[in-house]
This record gives sequence, structure tokens and C-alpha cells, in this order.
Amino acid sequence: MKQVLAKIISPSRGISKGALILAQAPFALLLLQVLLLFSERRLLWGVDNLFYRFGHADDFLSNAILRLYYAPELSGWILIVHILSCVLALLPVHLAVLPRIGAWLTALMLYAAAPTAYCGYMPLLLAMSFASIGLCLHTPFFERIHVRYWLHVLMRAQSVLFACAFACFAWGTEQWLQGQTFYYAIHQDAMIRPWVLQQRDILGSMSAGFTYTLMVFATLFPMLMMIRSLRIKGIYVGAVIVIAHALLFNHVMNTLTLALLLLPWGIDLPRSKQQFREN
Repeated sequence: MKQVLAKIISPSRGISKGALILAQAPFALLLLQVLLLFSERRLLWGVDNLFYRFGHADDFLSNAILRLYYAPELSGWILIVHILSCVLALLPVHLAVLPRIGAWLTALMLYAAAPTAYCGYMPLLLAMSFASIGLCLHTPFFERIHVRYWLHVLMRAQSVLFACAFACFAWGTEQWLQGQTFYYAIHQDAMIRPWVLQQRDILGSMSAGFTYTLMVFATLFPMLMMIRSLRIKGIYVGAVIVIAHALLFNHVMNTLTLALLLLPWGIDLPRSKQQFREN
């Protein structure tokens, strides 16, 4: 029995530690997310949920994704499948690609049924988890076309696009330009740390400092990550911002998803078997 468990838990041959971390991290966050929302599951996805349901979509794909939206009585089964799939997706084996597909599809259904429960980080998490599905595939065909390398490139591209989209939003929003990102948070105790509210004399300066630092970092993110000589410094700056976000705000998923932006840049995946052996 111990030998069987050891084979299941130990990484499969040909899977580097970097690829394994990139493959597991998004699904670990999906699992954490659904567990954090589990106590409110009936309000979000149950028959008596708070979200108003209206007419059906026209095409098959939209109906499949929105199935939970139209049929909330299925929410219990979807949640069970999602949680089990997320757990199995963390296994370091090639066959984990199957539960990863299931975890991603059910996460998409849960998000489509209650999008406002996830704030603004869920699209990035869904995109990253989709790209990481095939990172642990190890077949001659996938090795020949360097599928893991290109999926890694895709994850990096997603992080850059998300940073650019955020920068465009921030620079085009009056609240961000005025350095007032704390404006809504200070009126909701669940969003901000209690010690921050006690700093009333410097609350405005704290808000402006964090706001402008985040705006500048998001704007410079593509350059910091793509220029190799600046990448390590950029990752260090990003790590400091992640820590600051964790100290200021209560929303753990926003903090971890912000860290997920840096993860693909902190890991280099080999493009060929020869590079894999060298590493």
C-alpha cells in the first residue's frame, strides 16, 4: 500500500519541479477559492441564490457553461465534482490532466453562475489554470512540438496582458488617478485590515502610496519581465507589493492571484530534453 501511494504522490518521470509547480498552483488556488466560499454556497449557487436568472442563451456552448445558472439544483453535484477534481489535479502524474480539465470546466460553471462572488481575479485564474492543464503531459508527440514550453510562454503572455489591461483601467479611472483605492475598502471592514483603519492621520498617504506604486508596477510589468536583466528585480518588487497587499487587505485570493502573476516569470522551463538534463 505504501509503495502504491508513493508512486501516486511522487512526480512522474520527465516532469521538472518547475513544470509541476506551474501545473499545480492554479488548481490549488481554485480549491482554496471554493473552500472559502463553501459556507455561502446556497446563497451563491443554490435554488434560493441571490442571482436573478433570465432567458437562455442561444448556442450550445453558452448553455453548457451556464447550465448551473439555469439549474441551481445541480449545484451540490457540481461542487462535489469540482472539489474532487481540484484535489486530484494536484497529483504529480500525467493522468492528472483529466481531473484538471474537470476542475477547469466546473470552475467555469461556478464562475458563470455567480461572477460577482469572485471579484476581478477569477478571469486570470481561469486563464492560468487552462494554460497549465497540459504542463505535465509527457509523450513523444508533445515532446516533439515542445508543448510544455509553449504553454509556459502562454502563461507568461497571459500575465502580461492582464497587467496591461489593469494598467489601462487604472490610468483611465479618476479614483486611481487621485490615489484613492482605499475609498471603498475603508467602508467595508471585511475588506481591509483593522490596523489600517486606525491610521487615520496617514490613511490618505498610505492609499496614494499603494495606489501609485501598483499603477507604475503594472505599467512597467511587461518591460520588467521581458528584459532578462531586469526580471529578478521586477520579481522582488512584485513580491514586496504582494506582501504589502496581504498586510493591508483581508482578501487572501486577491493577494495569491497577484502572486500568481509573478510565478511564470520566476520559473524557466526547458524547451528540449537536452536542456532538461542540463538543468
